[in-house]
Amino acid sequence: MKKRDQNILDAATQVFLRYGVKRASMSDIAAEAGVARQTVYNAYANKNEILRGSIRAFGEDAMVTLEAELPQAATLSDKLDLVLSEMVLKPYAFLHFSPNALDLLEGYNDAGRDEIEANYLLFEEVLTELFSPYASALLHNGLTPQSLAETVRRAASAFKNQARDLDHVTRLVESLRNMALSTTAGSVALRPTPDAAAVTL
Repeated sequence: MKKRDQNILDAATQVFLRYGVKRASMSDIAAEAGVARQTVYNAYANKNEILRGSIRAFGEDAMVTLEAELPQAATLSDKLDLVLSEMVLKPYAFLHFSPNALDLLEGYNDAGRDEIEANYLLFEEVLTELFSPYASALLHNGLTPQSLAETVRRAASAFKNQARDLDHVTRLVESLRNMALSTTAGSVALRPTPDAAAVTL
């Protein structure tokens, strides 16, 4: 992404948090970014495109972090902690202090919601890969790597609306992680070898 475009998205995020998506204007975003209004329009045709770009950037940043850190995590528990932190805890901590955070958490409109769903599907793909070495143990529990990944993803995505505060969402995430781990537990023969457990994105 061009530095100009990233600067506009960063500015837009701050404006959306300050005013909400509905009240924010392209002029507000231009002023926050320190550029001319036409410069914003040259990069993004309208506010919906900026909203989608802002939400997409969250997902892309998370994927870069996971690509770098997941191979260093030793256990499935550690890997799940990383994914759930990027998927739930970091966005919640960043956004929930703003009275207009729900605009970004929920997407505000169809365009934003579609982008949020696309981000969550990226996380689901990562989770499926994490659970794949445990396919035999999951089958013993009536699950597949993909079905467990989808369940974890959908439960985690609901936490943003259900959690009372950061401590509460942290406890919910820990419970979800522990439930996921319990479904992958089987006999020693069903546990993956270190090589099979390695995850690359």
